[in-house]
Amino acid sequence: MAGETRGKQGPQGIPGVQGSPGRTGPQGKPGPRGAPGKSGSQGPTGKAGPQGKAGLDGKPGRDGKPGANGKPGTDGKPGVDGKAGPQGPRGEQGPPGRLPSIEEVLPWIEKIVEAWGEHQRRQTIEAEHRLLAEQQRIDAERTLAETLKDDDVDDGDRKKKKKDKRRRRKDADGE
Repeated sequence: MAGETRGKQGPQGIPGVQGSPGRTGPQGKPGPRGAPGKSGSQGPTGKAGPQGKAGLDGKPGRDGKPGANGKPGTDGKPGVDGKAGPQGPRGEQGPPGRLPSIEEVLPWIEKIVEAWGEHQRRQTIEAEHRLLAEQQRIDAERTLAETLKDDDVDDGDRKKKKKDKRRRRKDADGE
């Protein structure tokens, strides 16, 4: 049989007779809950409860009529002084005063004369410095002008040499 080859399987046959019923299976899950039943009759009314808290106060009523005015109070402290008024007319001239003696005035006059002399000396020194600075500036400009003039004279005598722009061929010698 080891060497035999089988052919294709044939068509299905006719089913046989049904057998006897088997054992009963396990119990199934319980079904959905049923509709609620009819309500019972009303019970007796209960006893009254304890007294509740007081409610919020109502809105206040209208104001009453004002009473009679009281006695006036004591006067307060005086206020701050106001701005000064315009200046009045000029008064009469007073009696002439005493003039200082020459001994009282002499130290002041000496100080004024010394200050004036110091001022004059400073002005003279500053003027001399300005003149010296101006003279030095003029000398420097003259020197610079002479130097530039000498440079210009030298450049004018010389002619510029033209460059040779032709390309030279190298000789076979390698020069």
